[in-house]
Amino acid sequence: MGVTDYGIYIYAYTWAKMLVLVGRMGADKGLIRFMPEYRSHEQWGRFRGALRFGIRTVLISCTGLALTGASVVWLLYDTMPASQPETLYWALAMLPILGLIQLWKGALQAFKRIAQALSPELLVKHLMVGGGSLVLYTIMGGTLTAPYAMGATFVAVLVTLGTGGVFLWRALPAEMWKVESRETPKYWLRSMLPMMIIAGANITMKRTDLIMAGALLGPDEAGIYGAVLRISELAHFGLQSINSIAAPLIAELYHSGRHGELQYLTTWAARGAFAVAIAITGGLFLLGPFVLGLFGAEFESGYIPLLILLVGQLLNSFAGVVGFVMMMTGHQHQSMRILVVAAVANVLLNATLIPTLGLIGGAISTSTTLLFWNIWMVFYVRREININTTAVRV
Repeated sequence: MGVTDYGIYIYAYTWAKMLVLVGRMGADKGLIRFMPEYRSHEQWGRFRGALRFGIRTVLISCTGLALTGASVVWLLYDTMPASQPETLYWALAMLPILGLIQLWKGALQAFKRIAQALSPELLVKHLMVGGGSLVLYTIMGGTLTAPYAMGATFVAVLVTLGTGGVFLWRALPAEMWKVESRETPKYWLRSMLPMMIIAGANITMKRTDLIMAGALLGPDEAGIYGAVLRISELAHFGLQSINSIAAPLIAELYHSGRHGELQYLTTWAARGAFAVAIAITGGLFLLGPFVLGLFGAEFESGYIPLLILLVGQLLNSFAGVVGFVMMMTGHQHQSMRILVVAAVANVLLNATLIPTLGLIGGAISTSTTLLFWNIWMVFYVRREININTTAVRV
């Protein structure tokens, strides 16, 4: 894909990722929190009910968002660049599928099946997207447009959904099928709502820069910045993997009063994530222009924004699993308030800096707000829970 087509593709896919975080309604995080509790107390009716409620919630919400989004695209069709509406239609059609993928992932994390929770999205999806795009590129004689690339992504997420579904089916305990489903929707929704807002604030801070770059600077700049974002997120891989492992353990250790073990877990989680981030940041500092050049010569102009984003990811990893500590210990409402403030600040910074500094302004906005909310949360957790989540024990 050329820089323009890649910009259209990543812009549409970013909208899909943002909308699905709203559409899944915090149900995936709710399963991580509630399923271990129901399983340990052998409340199999509630266990089954939570899963059914999560599936129903995600399907209804994501389908509604997809239809609403498609209506907006139809109304604005004539104002959009060529091939952007078709790409957006494909992206919106993926919303229910992406929502269920995250729900399967949350349930598998609750069962501590970490490899099975992560592998469908990290391995199957990316291999399928890459393989499908390569096949289309060959068939189309050395070109690949944004709608075809999004079509390949649609097929990939379908396969990812099926793979995760098989893993989840095998992990479900036999006891849940022997009882009637028991649902407490009001209680679950009260707990899930802050998690949904937290997820929405998180994705706002991660993707507002790209959305605004596309809207204010055009698809070419959005394409360059999309590549920069994807590369910078390699430094986040260690923390993302550790979060998946640590989340159910944090809830278990905290609610059983094992404070010392929780401190040990958070310290070594931060150190592991920080070590991975340092290694990847160092490599990209040296090889950044070369890596960006693999996307095309035009992408090499994203090197400075890449370095700025890498600094933000480095500091994020240093703070460790602080966000999950707040969510899994009953402090999700305070976490929600912190992230909403940070998200608003992020939008304002992007709106101010992108028109004047371009992609560098977007990178500064994202890294600044990432540092802001991490510092706030680290001090809050230290004061209220007496846990230091950073890589350094003080």
